[in-house]
Amino acid sequence: MSRYARIYFPGGLYHLVSKCVGNAPLLRLKKQREYYLQLLGESVQKTDAQILAYCILPTQAHLVVRAGWEPLERLMKPINTGYACWLNNSDEARDGAVFAGRYKSVLLEDNYVFDLVRYVHNGPVRAGKAKRAAESVLSSHQAYIGSVEAPAWLDTKTVLEMVNPKAGWAQRQFDQFVDEGAAEGRRRDLEGSKSDAMSRAYRAVLAEHHKIDGPILGSEEFVEMVYQEVYARGSKSKRRHPSRTELNRLVDTVREIVNIDAKDFMRYPKRKPCALARKIIVYLWVVEYGGKQSDVARKIKASTGAVTRWYGKVIQHIEDFEPLIVKVQQKLKS
Repeated sequence: MSRYARIYFPGGLYHLVSKCVGNAPLLRLKKQREYYLQLLGESVQKTDAQILAYCILPTQAHLVVRAGWEPLERLMKPINTGYACWLNNSDEARDGAVFAGRYKSVLLEDNYVFDLVRYVHNGPVRAGKAKRAAESVLSSHQAYIGSVEAPAWLDTKTVLEMVNPKAGWAQRQFDQFVDEGAAEGRRRDLEGSKSDAMSRAYRAVLAEHHKIDGPILGSEEFVEMVYQEVYARGSKSKRRHPSRTELNRLVDTVREIVNIDAKDFMRYPKRKPCALARKIIVYLWVVEYGGKQSDVARKIKASTGAVTRWYGKVIQHIEDFEPLIVKVQQKLKS
């Protein structure tokens, strides 16, 4: 029997959990954790995903990930497969699977990001490995609060800048926030256990022919939006590859409607009108034309990671962008 594909939602916030087979402590040693993190760092540099937080416990690994355009399998397979091969080769006493099946992936609405990172950072506290998250080397919390240098592949700024624009204050406030959740028990919602029923219901109604699966945590509107987007993308998967002329026309049309000069559009990408135009271009290129992220990224001279974030932003707040999107669609059809 074929297994269902995972929810693939570019720009989405994910909680990824890899559990050791038989609940065995196969990540307990310092050298084992370091090698797992080394593989994580190497793998993330080859994808467009972002690592927001991690916790490596003796029996399981937790990652908080902002998905890119590429499926998360491209991030996780080299890590878990590479670690299993390394462990079996370095330990003559064992030979076999290290992780119990596929890693679990939970897609969460963005407003859960603080709860999720706090929950992951307090993993050592719940496991009895430390009294405070700040005392443990098992998670990325020490990197967040400045006790140790953060690895280049770990994105701490995204969360900390939402706490406070001043780095020092953000670190102290975040540390306090995590401490306030130290007594929190297991959160079945953050681990995906409570959202399965809703996910199955929407999958059956909206995407039953696409064989997709995976728990989602968020409002009913968010869950419905995700499955509608997955269904729409799947329905357009056989569309022809759009031409460069079509991309040029899309860019010119959006610039004209937003009233941005061509030179200013490229020169000042962070100005509000230019930033808005870029989001609309990316969204319509993917949704209306079925175009590739890499093509539009080259055209507007942006990173693929930025393009992915913009696409996810529009999808999650479509009501804010819809009036402009409609104007552009009408202009393109005229």
